[in-house]
Amino acid sequence: MPESPLSLLWVVPALPLLGFVVNGALALARPGAKRAVSIAGVGTLALAFGASALAVTELARLHATSPLVVSYWEWLPVRDLQVAFALQLDPLSAVMLLVVTGVGALIHVFSVGYMHDDPGYARYFAYLNLFVFFMLILVLGANFPVMFVGWEGVGLCSYLLIGFWFNEKINADAGKKAFIVNRIGDFGFLVAMFLIFTRFGSLDFETVFAKAPTVLPPGSGIAAAITLFLFLGCTGKSAQIPLYTWLPDAMQGPTPVSALIHAATMVTAGVYLVARCAVLFALSPVGSATVAGIGALTALFSATIALKQWDIKRVLAYSTVSQLGYMFVGVGSGAYAAGIFHLTTHAFFKALLFLGSGSVIHAVHRAHHATHSHEDAQDMRNMGGLARHLPWTATLMWIATLAIAGIPPLAGFFSKDEILGAAFAEGAVRPVWYTFWAMGLAAALLTAFYMTRLMLYTFHGPNRTGERERAYLHEAPPVMTVPLVVLGGLTVLGGALNLPPLVGGGSFLEHWLEPVTAAAQRIRPAVEVAHTTEWALVAGAVLIAVLGIAAAFRVLKPEALVPAHVAPPETGLARVLWKKWYVDELYDAVIVRPVMWVSREVLWKIVDVGLVDGLLVNGTATASRFVGWVGSRLQTGEVGVYVAFVPARLAKHVAFAASLVEFAISVPLWWTFAPDGGMQFVLDVPWIPAWGIRYTVGVDGISLFMVLLTTFLVPLSVLGSYSYITTRERPFYCLMLVLTSGMIGVFVALDLFFFYVMWEVMLIPMYFIIGVWGGERRLYAALKFFVYTFVGSLLMLVAILALVYFVSQRTGVYSFSYAHLMAHLGGLGPVAFWLFGAFFLAFAIKVPMFPFHTWLPDAHVEAPTAGSVLLAGVLLKMGTYGFLRFALPLFPSVALHPAVQRVIVALSLIGIVYGGLVAMVQPDFKKLIAYSSVAHLGFVMLGIWALTLQSVQGALLVMINHGISTGALFFLAGMLYERRHSRLIEAFGGIAKVVPMLAAVLTIVSLSSIGLPATNGFVGEFLVLLGTFRIYPVAAMIATAGVIVAAMYLLPALQRVIYNPLDKRVNETLPDLSLRELAVLVPLLAGILWIGVYPKPILQRMEPSARELIQSVRLNAAVFTAER
Repeated sequence: MPESPLSLLWVVPALPLLGFVVNGALALARPGAKRAVSIAGVGTLALAFGASALAVTELARLHATSPLVVSYWEWLPVRDLQVAFALQLDPLSAVMLLVVTGVGALIHVFSVGYMHDDPGYARYFAYLNLFVFFMLILVLGANFPVMFVGWEGVGLCSYLLIGFWFNEKINADAGKKAFIVNRIGDFGFLVAMFLIFTRFGSLDFETVFAKAPTVLPPGSGIAAAITLFLFLGCTGKSAQIPLYTWLPDAMQGPTPVSALIHAATMVTAGVYLVARCAVLFALSPVGSATVAGIGALTALFSATIALKQWDIKRVLAYSTVSQLGYMFVGVGSGAYAAGIFHLTTHAFFKALLFLGSGSVIHAVHRAHHATHSHEDAQDMRNMGGLARHLPWTATLMWIATLAIAGIPPLAGFFSKDEILGAAFAEGAVRPVWYTFWAMGLAAALLTAFYMTRLMLYTFHGPNRTGERERAYLHEAPPVMTVPLVVLGGLTVLGGALNLPPLVGGGSFLEHWLEPVTAAAQRIRPAVEVAHTTEWALVAGAVLIAVLGIAAAFRVLKPEALVPAHVAPPETGLARVLWKKWYVDELYDAVIVRPVMWVSREVLWKIVDVGLVDGLLVNGTATASRFVGWVGSRLQTGEVGVYVAFVPARLAKHVAFAASLVEFAISVPLWWTFAPDGGMQFVLDVPWIPAWGIRYTVGVDGISLFMVLLTTFLVPLSVLGSYSYITTRERPFYCLMLVLTSGMIGVFVALDLFFFYVMWEVMLIPMYFIIGVWGGERRLYAALKFFVYTFVGSLLMLVAILALVYFVSQRTGVYSFSYAHLMAHLGGLGPVAFWLFGAFFLAFAIKVPMFPFHTWLPDAHVEAPTAGSVLLAGVLLKMGTYGFLRFALPLFPSVALHPAVQRVIVALSLIGIVYGGLVAMVQPDFKKLIAYSSVAHLGFVMLGIWALTLQSVQGALLVMINHGISTGALFFLAGMLYERRHSRLIEAFGGIAKVVPMLAAVLTIVSLSSIGLPATNGFVGEFLVLLGTFRIYPVAAMIATAGVIVAAMYLLPALQRVIYNPLDKRVNETLPDLSLRELAVLVPLLAGILWIGVYPKPILQRMEPSARELIQSVRLNAAVFTAER
C-alpha cells in the first residue's frame, strides 16, 4: 500500500483510545481537571474526524474497486484459522467513519456544556472516548472477529454509560439489561461465525464474500442459517423484535449518550452488518425476507408504543427503534444504499432531536433545581410553552421532526421514501413485500403523529413547569446550541447525498457504495418501477406524513394537559400502550423469573446442596474423622515442629523471595523453549531402580505454560497474604512453598510414580492451608477437599500400578516411565476401559466436573485468599492437564469411544450451563466465583474432547486465562473481605465512588471472566467454541449460550458490589487499593490485556505439542480399535 493517509488508518481509532487513556487516568488521579478532560475528550475526536476526512478523500482519489486492507499483527494464528488484527477502508466503512467521528465530535462538544457540573465529568468522557474507539474498530474491522471486538466493545461502553449515574439503582439496572440482552444477540453472531468458518475456512470479509456465490447455493439451508444467525445478532445490537426492550430503558443514561450511542451510531451496527454481508443475504431469500419483515413489524409496533409515552427521551427511543426497522426494511429489500442513506440521515436528525431534548431537560432541570422542585424534568406533562424560552432549540427540533416525518425537501424525506419505494418494488417479485410496504406506510403515519405530539406538548400550549420555575428557563449556552445548529444544517441538506434521478439527482451515495453492493446486486438485481408509479409512491408518502401531522394538531389539546403529579392514570388501550404492550412484564414472567427460580430452588438447593452434597458427600465425613484429628493437632501448633527454622517476622519475606527466585528460574524456559513438539529440558536419573521408578522431568508446549502460570501466581499469592495471614505465619508460608513444589512436580513429571507422589504432595499442604487458616467452616471444607481428592488419588494409584503390571507382562520390563508406557500401549483390551475410568474419576474430581464439583465452593469460600487463588489458578488445572497428558494419550481408543465422548461432552455442557446458573443465585461473592470455575473448566473439557487443533489450543488458553482472571477475582474478593469482613454481596453497593481504583480493576477482571473481546477470556473460549463446532455443532451452540449465562451471573454481582446506591455508612470510609495490592493486581491486568490482544507467542509455542498430541491420540485410537 503506498504511503498515504490510508497507511495511517490506525490513527483514526487510536486517537479516541488515547483520549480514553488520558481521561481515565484523570478520572482516577485528578477528576476535577475539567479543562484538561475537555481538551483530551473533544480534541481527540476532532482530530479523528480530520484523519477520517483525509482517509476518505484518499480513497475517493484512488477509485479502488476492492477494500484497502492494512494488517497490523497476527492475532489468532492457529493452523487453518488465520485471523489478523486488520483494518480496511472501502466506501461503506468510509460512510460510517465520517458519521461516527463527525456526529461523535459534535456530541462531545455538546457534552462539555451538558455534563460540566457533573462530578463524574472525567469518567464520562473516558467512557465516551472508549465507545468511539470500539465503534471505529467495528466499522473498520477487516474480518468478523475484529468486527466482533468492536461489536462487544460498544456493548460494554453502552453498559457503562447507561448506568453512568449508578447511585440510582434504576440506572444501573438499565445498563445491566442492555448488556445481557445484547449478549443474547451476540450468541447469534458467534454461531454465524462458526458456520462461516466451517463452510469457507476463513473469517476474512474479502475471502468470504468473494467465495460466497460459489460456496453457498442460492436459497440453500446453510445460507439461511448463516444469515438468520447474523440477523439475530443484529436484533440485539439494533433493538429489533424480540430483543428491542433494552433500548428504551437505556434512556436512563445522560442525554448526549442517547444521542451518540442509542441513536446515531451503535444501534445502527446491525444495519451496517447486513449491508456489509450483502452478498450473503442476497443468496438467502429466507434471510432477506426475515430482515425486511422483522424490520417492518418493529417499525410499526414501536411506533404504537411511542404514541403514549410521556418521557420525552422514551418517545425518541421508540422512534429510534422504529426508524431502525425502516433501515432493515431497506437492506432486507436489497436496497442497501437506501438503508445506509437512511442510517446517515437518521444520525443527523435523531442526534439533533436527542440533543435538543437534552437542551430542554437541561433547562427544566436547572429550573427545578433552582426552586427545589422534585418534578420529573423529562416528563412532557411538566413542560409546555418552552418555545418562548428556548427558541433556537424549538426551531431546530421542528426541523428534525419534519425530517423524520418525511416532509420534503428535508433529508428524512429522501431516505425514507427510497426505502418504501424499494419495498413496494420488491412486491412485484415477492408479494409479501407489499405487506412490509404497507406496514412501513402505517408506521410513517404514526411517526408523524407522535413526533408532532412531542413538539406540541413540549414547546406549545401553556407552560406547566410552575410559576417560580419559569424565571429560570433559558436557552443553553453556545457550546450546546452550536452543535444543534450544525446538525440542523445537515438535516436540511443531507438529502443531497443521494438525490434520486426522479428529481434530477445523481444517486451519489448509491454509486459510491457500488463496490460494496455490486456482488449482491448481481445475484439479486433491483426491481424497477415506472416513473408514474414512483411519483405516486412519493405523493402517497408525503400525504401520509401531512395527515399524521394534521391529525396531531387536530386531536391533541396541549392546553388541556396537566402536570404529571395531578394527571389521571391511563386506562384502556392508552394504558396498554403506555405499558409498552406489557412485553417487559411478559419476558419477566416467562423467562427471567422461571430461570432464577429453577437456578435457586432446584439446581442449587435441591441438586447441589440436597442431592449431590447431602447424600453423596456428607455421608463420607464420618469415615474421615482421623483427618479431622490431624487437623486439630495442627491447630495447636504441633506442625510447627516440621517447618524450617525461620524467624516468624521474616517468614513471609523469605517465602516471597523464594517464590520470586522460582519465577526467575522459570522465565528463561519461555525464551529458550523451541516450539517443535518434543519434550525439552529433560532430566532422567534413577530414583528407585529396583521398582523401575525414575526421576524424569521435562516440559513441552502443554506443560510449559502450566509451570509458568504456577510460578507467576505463587509470588503474587504470597505478597497478597501479607496482611491477610497474621497468625502462624511460618507454617503457612512453608506449606505454600511445599505446595509449589507439588504443583510444579505434577506438570513436569514424566514418570507415573513420580507424578503420583507430586499429586499427593500437593494435597497435604492445601488441606492444611484450608483447615487452619480458613473461615468458620474450614475443617468441614478441608475434609471435603481431602476426601474427594484422596479417593480419586487412590483410584489413580491402583490404575497406575495395574497399567505398569499389564505392560510389563508384555514387554518384560517393569517401568513407570511415561515414554516406555506410551511405546507399548496396545493389547490392554477391555482392561483399558477400567483403567481409563480410574484415571477419569481422579482427574474429573480435581477439575472438578459435574457431579464431582461440590467440594469446590466450600473449599474456595473457606480457604484464605492465597489458597483460593492457587486452588482456582493451578490446582484445578492439574485435572485438565492430567486428561491431556495421561488419560487421552494412554487410553486413546477408550477416550474416543463414541459413548465415552458423548458422556464427557454432556458433562462438560452441564458444567458450563449448570455452573453459571447456580453462580447466578449465590449471595456470597467467593462462592459465586467458585461456581464460575465449574463453568469455565467445562469449556476446557469440551475443547479437550473435541480434539481439534483450535479446540485444544483454546482449552489450554482457557486454563491459563482462568488462572489469571479468576485468580484476580479471588484476590479482589479477599481485598473486599479485608475491608468489610464480609463476603456477602449485599454488604457492599456503590463503593465505586469510594474506591475507584478497586472498582476499575474489578470491572476489567470481571469483563475478562465473561469473555469480552480484547481480553484474555475471549480468545480461549472463542477457539474452544470454533474448534468444537466442527465436531459437535449442537454442543458448541449450547456452550455458546454459556457466554450469555456468564454475563447473567457476573454482571449483576459487579453491579451490586461496586455500583448501585451507596446506602451503607460503613462503606463510605473504605480505603482504596494500596501499593502492595496494586503490585499484586497490575501483573494480572497486564496478562489479561496482553493475551487478549496478542496471544500469538503463546499459541506458537503450544501449537506443535498440541498438534502432536491430537495426531497421536487419533492415530493410536484408530489402530487399537482396529486391533480389537
